[in-house]
Amino acid sequence: GDTSRPREPVAEELSETLLSFDIDGSTRISLEEHYFRVFADRNGDGWLSKDEYYLSLYKKTNPAGKPDNPYLFPINFILHDWDNDERITYLERKFVAADVNQDAELTREEWVKGDFPNQYGPFDGHSMSADLGKEPTINTVRFFFYTIFHECATQGLIEYRSSLVASPWSRSCILDVLIDHNPPFVNAQLNTTAECGGGVLFCNTVNGTQDAHPGTHHCTSDYDCANGRGCTYFGFCHKQEEMEPVGAIPRWRRWMNNKPPSGYTLDVMKEAMSRLKYNYTLTVKEDLRLDDALAPMPLEGTKKKQGRPPLTLVLTSAFEQLRYTAKDSNPINVTRYACTSSLWPSDGFVVVVRTTPDILSNQMGMWYMLGSASFVNFVAVFFFFVLVMGHFFWFFERTLNEDHFRGFYAEGVMDGLWFAMVTVTTVGYGDKVCLTGFGRFFGAFWMLFGLICFGLFGGQVVTQLGEMQQAANIQNVDQIFGLNVGVLAKAYPGELSSIYGFQAREYDTVKAAADAVKRKDTPAMIMPHADVLAYFEREEQYTQQCGNPLKIVGEPLLQDKLQFSIQNSLCACDRCDKPREGTSVYAAQYLTSAVNEEMQQLAQEGFLASNQERYLLPSTTDSCGPGHGFDIYSIVAMLVSASTYFFLLWFVNSKSTRPFALRLYDRLDSFLLELSFIIGIKHRSRKYLDADEEGEVDEEEDNNVLVETARSEHIEKYMDKLQELCLGHNADIRKLQVEVMEGRKTMSRIIRFFTTSGAVILCVVCNVYTTLVIVWGSEIRLSELGAPADAIFTTSLPEL
Repeated sequence: GDTSRPREPVAEELSETLLSFDIDGSTRISLEEHYFRVFADRNGDGWLSKDEYYLSLYKKTNPAGKPDNPYLFPINFILHDWDNDERITYLERKFVAADVNQDAELTREEWVKGDFPNQYGPFDGHSMSADLGKEPTINTVRFFFYTIFHECATQGLIEYRSSLVASPWSRSCILDVLIDHNPPFVNAQLNTTAECGGGVLFCNTVNGTQDAHPGTHHCTSDYDCANGRGCTYFGFCHKQEEMEPVGAIPRWRRWMNNKPPSGYTLDVMKEAMSRLKYNYTLTVKEDLRLDDALAPMPLEGTKKKQGRPPLTLVLTSAFEQLRYTAKDSNPINVTRYACTSSLWPSDGFVVVVRTTPDILSNQMGMWYMLGSASFVNFVAVFFFFVLVMGHFFWFFERTLNEDHFRGFYAEGVMDGLWFAMVTVTTVGYGDKVCLTGFGRFFGAFWMLFGLICFGLFGGQVVTQLGEMQQAANIQNVDQIFGLNVGVLAKAYPGELSSIYGFQAREYDTVKAAADAVKRKDTPAMIMPHADVLAYFEREEQYTQQCGNPLKIVGEPLLQDKLQFSIQNSLCACDRCDKPREGTSVYAAQYLTSAVNEEMQQLAQEGFLASNQERYLLPSTTDSCGPGHGFDIYSIVAMLVSASTYFFLLWFVNSKSTRPFALRLYDRLDSFLLELSFIIGIKHRSRKYLDADEEGEVDEEEDNNVLVETARSEHIEKYMDKLQELCLGHNADIRKLQVEVMEGRKTMSRIIRFFTTSGAVILCVVCNVYTTLVIVWGSEIRLSELGAPADAIFTTSLPEL
């Protein structure tokens, strides 16, 4: 009970002491830390001023070995204060102590000997090799990023009494999140009234006027503001409840209609940040892109002592925001940025088709085929072959088959074309036939060609109709194979078409591709899911009559490919070389990993599903039902035609209307005849002249006309008879020629037959005789050969 006597400290006291004196976060207190914290830092503000440094035992001599002047040229203080904020932190002192060769860069060996704790990131997480093959080092720029991360994480560890495993981040370290207005994922509109144009920081959002006296005095932290006020990023004191978010460096509200930003992606990020207890601000930037994420750079001027600079993050919600720059649309190297996993589980690509599919009737398919390129090409090639074969048939048949293929070229070729067309289509009227061998041979070939040709064309017609039916009823990505599909020109159309086997039609915007689908130029489009929903929101598609004319079919695609899967993400500069070359911000990996862990928890708790239902599902229930399946135009045309036919039939045959119908018919016939005279189709004769016109005609002229007409008719009559006689004579001559040629052929065949038969018989007799001689030899009896009985057989020749 005696408090004056010393005792062993309890665990809580040891923990508090360790947090106070363990400046570098190594979970142990070194002599260097103890000296800096207890002796060098006389006022206990956490850093050394110039006076405190020169009162300490740290090095105060210049390279020549002489003491430096703390007022004229404090060289040692400048070497420690490399961020020029007129104060030296413990990490700056530790960097100088670890830099043995004093080249303002730490090698891996110096980093290890300097006792930098691994829990704040490995050496490779903070270093970057400037040249290929050069040993990686950590210079002052990269070490500045390390100090920002170290101080924010360590301060957060002290504030929340947690370990680095929980990813603490001090609320004094602002996270500046850039957003762009892109509903339904991010809905953020600045106050654009005349007084508040451009999002003036000190703007009264209620009446749209600028506050003339926004603050009472300049400040560097919340401690400089009285009555519970907070210090803004620009050094003014305001009421905490008037600032968003609440924290050490909040910013003034400037949203349209005093409505804070919202949206699916933004609300997910807010919830994750809230659970992690991170302090952030929201800054609207038009045409936001991934390369707008910047590393925290040292503050300049009067802002040097206002705290740590903010780390700029980017909240993306569209495909191009993550992948292309805004100015020149160059590709962005996404691997140089640290991004969270998708904040929307349904990110990826989707297939979009028309909500009401087309009803493809046989008539519509027929008209589509008649106007299709394949049909036109087939007709052109087919006509060329018919023309060529028509000439062949005429050439072979014109001399011996003049009845069917006339000898005159113009007439005969037309006969050949008609025969070629009738034969190749397998109609075969029989009005014309081939009689020559060549003609029949080519005719057989031509018939087989027609069967094959029309069989292939029929199969192509069936295939194309099937594709048209498939294009009209797309239900998933497997059904777009071989079709013309709209894609974004920047969404890697070549890779998409190779994955799913469709023909890519490139468009610059989602709207252009959607308009093409509505016009039926393309049956579908495959687009980033987030971009499609944003397009629906902008165009107010959900509120149109019969609902949205477009719909998404199937599940999101390519979610396993980083190149396509993410549109909604929170990203920070990791090794992006912006705003200066040599950037290496390990804090980007630290923060995005923390958000990813919270995202998993939010998904398990159902927050993501409820948030999606709130923002991303259409609120309208208005929709059109499926089509009835009837071809209205064909049905109406059939009914009108049938009604007209039956009406005319009744009108002509009815006793009451027949006289009127006949008179009407006569008038119509007279009108058409008169019209034919006017336009020159027929010549007017005397019987069609009026009485007045007939009286004016001279009788002699009439007689001459009658005589001339009779003479012409008489001559024409005899010429027709002469032509008939000539044709009959020619036909008889051709028949006689054919009979003579056939008789000649028959006689030739008979002569060849008897000649061949005699030769064969002679050959057989000779062979039999020769065989007997060879087999029997001298044993042949002469009597058996017909010789006398007393004849002598000898094998020798008589002597001459």
